[in-house]
Amino acid sequence: MALGVAVLAGSLWTTNVTASTTNLTSTPGSQVTQTAAQDYPIGEVEMPYALLYRDGQLDKSYLVPQAPKSLTVAQLADQDYLDQITAGLPADQAEMFESLPSSLRDFLEDPVVLKPGERAVDFLVAREADSEEMIWTADEIKELMGLQAFQDAWFLSQIAQYQVKGMTEAAHADLVANYQQNLRPRLSRLWELAQPEGMSEDKFIDAMDMMIMDKQMFDKYTIPGMKDSLMLKYGVTNDSPETLSQWNPARSEKLMLERMEAPMTDYLTKDAAGTYRIDGFILAMAAGVLGDVDPIIPPDPGEPEPTPEPTPEPNPEPAPEPDPDPEPDPNPDGNGNAGGGDGVAAKGTVVTATRKIGLYRTKNFTTQTRRQWYAKKARSDRPMFVVTGYARTAKGTLRYQVRDVNHQSKTRGLTGYVTAKAAYVTPTYYQGRHAVVTVINPQGANAYRQKNLTQKVRHFRQGQVVKVKRIVHHRLTTRFVLTDGTYLTANKKLVQAGKRQSVQKIRVRRAIYRYQTADFAQREQRYTAGQTLKVVGWAYSHPTDLTQGSTLRYRVAGGYVTANAKYVQVIK
Repeated sequence: MALGVAVLAGSLWTTNVTASTTNLTSTPGSQVTQTAAQDYPIGEVEMPYALLYRDGQLDKSYLVPQAPKSLTVAQLADQDYLDQITAGLPADQAEMFESLPSSLRDFLEDPVVLKPGERAVDFLVAREADSEEMIWTADEIKELMGLQAFQDAWFLSQIAQYQVKGMTEAAHADLVANYQQNLRPRLSRLWELAQPEGMSEDKFIDAMDMMIMDKQMFDKYTIPGMKDSLMLKYGVTNDSPETLSQWNPARSEKLMLERMEAPMTDYLTKDAAGTYRIDGFILAMAAGVLGDVDPIIPPDPGEPEPTPEPTPEPNPEPAPEPDPDPEPDPNPDGNGNAGGGDGVAAKGTVVTATRKIGLYRTKNFTTQTRRQWYAKKARSDRPMFVVTGYARTAKGTLRYQVRDVNHQSKTRGLTGYVTAKAAYVTPTYYQGRHAVVTVINPQGANAYRQKNLTQKVRHFRQGQVVKVKRIVHHRLTTRFVLTDGTYLTANKKLVQAGKRQSVQKIRVRRAIYRYQTADFAQREQRYTAGQTLKVVGWAYSHPTDLTQGSTLRYRVAGGYVTANAKYVQVIK
């Protein structure tokens, strides 16, 4: 799932009915006193809502106004009850409501465990710890969401004010002055965080200048393009220009930042049964029901006329280069693909280390400037870095300036320089289509209805082979489009091109033990020579410790056993 962005400006979701709104303070108000990390069992969920700021007052508007304002966990599991609700809703609300229960159930699969003082944004980012999408820190997500709240509110309010003033030259001059004073100074940071694909910072700002400061373009293209899409996005298609003109961008941004900074316990209310009701604002953010974290991206300068997007043509991936130091293959005789390829990684993209590498404080690599060694890891556990810039040594050797985005590692957040040699780092995402891919992530992978990996449709277990129709881009990542039109990540740490032959059974050659984890920390059962074991998957030791190497383990019923050929034999 992707983090959604709630709107802190204007009225929301005014379709054929009036949205249900309730006055709020800037945060829900503390409901829980917490002194130590603890589990909060959820018994009830408030339905997702968006926030409105208009006329100096903060309101909330439920996304499905005529649905119940909250559901118990038992009701979420009762499909007959949910079907009855859907049947009683107007068509547009019924379509929205149908997709909510599955998103809410997915969210509740993991327990709500909070540390003392944990902020709402920390909680939301922690829920994304295993997602390849989460390349931002919590503070960056908070800032990006605030900027998007400002940008969206600015476009709708300023377009509305311009229309109320009669769309005159003087009205446009007022709008341009407001843009130069308020929105334009935020664009550099917005570009830096969002990293729109294929656009440099200068190109991004130039395009925004053109679509706003050129009156003819603004009237002919920006108003119908931006206003209509934003009104549809936020469900305010019935609002008049007078109503939309009341949106307050600066206050919207401020309130978004305040609510993300608020303690997560502010969004939990304890009931008489000892369980908790979770606030709908958090669920709206977590479920991604209000959209992805993409800001408004202007069209390229000189290409204002919107044209239909052509059907993407296959973009064959270059012949894969062999892994310079191949890892042990857990499935012998499989058709692995080490990925990689020539070229420099684009700024904002993610690269993966395929060998032992160092992270250095400067572009000059010495023992004194090295701040961290990263061990050579198994493919599914390899270190990832987002490229934030470039540098060259005095001899012209290229370095990547990077940030560590390994969410469960102690190294997360470290910054510095790594080698740009293709033998050591490779793009994390496939760039070309493959007929089939094999899921290699020990936790499996999901297919989603949306390209931003929201609205989960089904789960693929580790080792499952999936047919691919084509590949598409999403920001600076890629997705495989499956034969049914759903989307699967193209992250090479989670899926591997081709069909891998999975190990199904092993025979014990010498006595071995089964352990609770792949790190062999707790011995549980002994197997004697000659015993046959069914293999249900594989994993590697020390998956989150990037300073240690990886050792292959087989997953069997109840835990993990060695994959060492001295102790076990693969049965083909």
